[in-house]
Amino acid sequence: MFAFFMATTILFSCRSLALPVPVQDSVQRPARQIDNGGYAFITSIAPKAGGLGTVLTLEGANLLDKQTEIKVGDAPCAMDIEASSSITVLCTIIAHTKGLRHVSLRNSLGTAAVASNVIFEGTDKPFISSIAPNTGGFGTLLTISGKNLIEGRTDINIGDVPCAIDIEASSSITVLCTVMGHINGLRHTDFALKNSLGQAETGSGVFFKGTDMPIISSIAPATGGYGTLLTIHGRNLIEGPTEIKVGDTPCAMDIEASSSITILCTVMGHLHGTRHVSLTNTLGTTEPVDFEGTDQPIISSIAPTTGGYGTILTISGRNIMDDKTEVKVGESPCDVDIDASSSITVLCKINTNIPVGHHQILLQTATLGMVQTDDILFEVKESEETRKEDGTGNRN
Repeated sequence: MFAFFMATTILFSCRSLALPVPVQDSVQRPARQIDNGGYAFITSIAPKAGGLGTVLTLEGANLLDKQTEIKVGDAPCAMDIEASSSITVLCTIIAHTKGLRHVSLRNSLGTAAVASNVIFEGTDKPFISSIAPNTGGFGTLLTISGKNLIEGRTDINIGDVPCAIDIEASSSITVLCTVMGHINGLRHTDFALKNSLGQAETGSGVFFKGTDMPIISSIAPATGGYGTLLTIHGRNLIEGPTEIKVGDTPCAMDIEASSSITILCTVMGHLHGTRHVSLTNTLGTTEPVDFEGTDQPIISSIAPTTGGYGTILTISGRNIMDDKTEVKVGESPCDVDIDASSSITVLCKINTNIPVGHHQILLQTATLGMVQTDDILFEVKESEETRKEDGTGNRN
């Protein structure tokens, strides 16, 4: 009886400890490879330079699982799952990249360790291949073609003049912008597009020529002289420092009353005869426009009205003095005292004998011409004719 009990117990125990035989799965699954202590590791990349669209091959260990993400700097690299494995991953850079960038991979094992020689150089740069039109000025709508043109903040300047980008109509390969200031002359090296990838390089045929010039279309009045308020019409008249002249005479601009198409200025000197009105600003100098100066010397009176050798004559009027004013009494010179004279008063001394009789006064200026009196006469009486030319004024 005891023997039967022991045999039954042993048989039951043996059956309880029997191990099940594993059944082979119908689908062969690859074993998970765990190397390098169970972490991901990048040993190499190829190529080592490129940009948007570059297909990158990463080699190493434990690279691929369902959580694998790859970046080149901040640029995502989209993985090709079908072509990748635990030791080789292929991905495509889907954003612009420039300069030296670290390649990073992260999966369920954490962030991959990277060999020291694994570095990638982003070669994306903005490039301008063409501009249309290549001439124009303020308000011109430009079409700029190239690549990598819009990336982050994008600025376009032609020299110091900004070109305002139409963001909605622009793309990475085509930018539309409007010139926001006046431009004159050839601008090649001054044409600049800058974005987060750097400053654009330009093709050899890329240039822009500014055609803005100051132009005077009319002036009013067309005649006048000192103090005349001149109204000048045209375009591009005020741009940077602006100077107006009538001949060599400045015309002082009223800044507050002036604009790019109309300027008011006051003639600041005497004018006689035909003079050219010209305007110069940062865009250039206008073609000359004729203005007739009507300033001329006018004698209103003389004192004294009688005398002779040694008499100091005071001539009153307007526009009668410049640095080369000459006076004659009849045919005899009257020496001008420049320091004591002005535009309205000239003092001169008779230093020669003058024949008895009535004599006209002739006054000649260098800039405003000549005046000769008809009804204002200087009389030399018989007693005055005999004065000696010794400067004493004493009679014989």
